Amino acid sequence: MRLAACVGRCRVERESRAYEAYLKGQYFLIRSAGEGWTEAFRYYEQAVEKDPNFALAWASLATTYAGIAGQPRAPREVMPKAKAAALRALALDNNLGEGHAALGYINLYYDWDWQAAQREYSRSFELNPKSVLLRLPYSFFLAAQGKAGESLQEVHEAQALDPLNIGLKCSEGRLLYYARRYDEAISRYQKALELEPGLLSNCAWLGLAYLKKGMYAEAIAELRKADIPDARSTLPIAALSAAYYLSGKKAEGLQRLGRLLALKRQRFVSSHDIALFYAGIGDRQQAFAWLQKAVEERAGLLVYLRVDPIWDSVRNDPRFEKIIRQVGIPP
Repeated sequence: MRLAACVGRCRVERESRAYEAYLKGQYFLIRSAGEGWTEAFRYYEQAVEKDPNFALAWASLATTYAGIAGQPRAPREVMPKAKAAALRALALDNNLGEGHAALGYINLYYDWDWQAAQREYSRSFELNPKSVLLRLPYSFFLAAQGKAGESLQEVHEAQALDPLNIGLKCSEGRLLYYARRYDEAISRYQKALELEPGLLSNCAWLGLAYLKKGMYAEAIAELRKADIPDARSTLPIAALSAAYYLSGKKAEGLQRLGRLLALKRQRFVSSHDIALFYAGIGDRQQAFAWLQKAVEERAGLLVYLRVDPIWDSVRNDPRFEKIIRQVGIPP
């Protein structure tokens, strides 16, 4: 009896510690708009170490693995781990909406299997229709297909569920950028940054909105905030390089690009970001050379090729449609 009681008590304590670590991970994942993913990842790892049968923690670990793919870890390095964690979650509980959503995310951004992504996202909604964390990735899935109205409706419904979530305001700004509603995108980001000035990972999309409006000084001012040593995301640095170049400061733009290329020799930097610079300044040959490397790397942001305005300078080239077919983006 004493042994059984001790075993039961130890199990409860272990599960309690695992749940506490999971909640800490949730805080960093939900509230930090991308800045706290490393912390979230650490806590989810602790949760599954303390309780290997904690399906929800496995699903969340899969989400954070996927979230760091491309910035700063190579997709081919971490996405298989993400998929293994998602499958582990579903093996433990096949009715876990978060597990299906995580698998859908991986199907989309790594496998480029759009039908499988739709299937998993749909299943996640059936199981948990009120979850902000499920609605948000689906809104971007819709945006990647050019369904701007539907994608914005999803993020609005997520905001209704969690009106204090700063990350959702940033997400809406990015979706508005994809929809070419630049003034609205800028407004959303400005409001989010007023509430939380340190959202460096979102400077890229705000900066790109300014860039597409030809507001180079504003783009540079915003993007410089993210031009820091050991930056998690290099997308803002690539956008900053293009902003300098287009503003007439070509030497400054090329110098910053050179720093980005030097960084790529030290750690993973997505070729998508290098391609973005060249597309931004209208250099088709270099843009396509780096886009093909991004395909080989399985760069997740390639799923937005059809809708991201930064690619307009190369959009009418037959090579662009070929890459879209490689990524499997629906017509």
